[in-house]
Amino acid sequence: LPLQHAFAARVAEIDKLKAHHRAHLARLDALFACLQHRAFRGDLSAPSFSRAREKAASRSEVG
Repeated sequence: LPLQHAFAARVAEIDKLKAHHRAHLARLDALFACLQHRAFRGDLSAPSFSRAREKAASRSEVG
């Protein structure tokens, strides 16, 4: 019985991680769709992309 409880706890933990990863994957899919939409509309250019990259770099240095 203790082994069954330990197994059930691990399965629950794995299910929780899978749900977490699915949520992140959905967010990445949404971000990619947004980026793709902007690219096909012509909203992306090298200067704006460089500024976005600089903003992202400055955020990662702070955090």
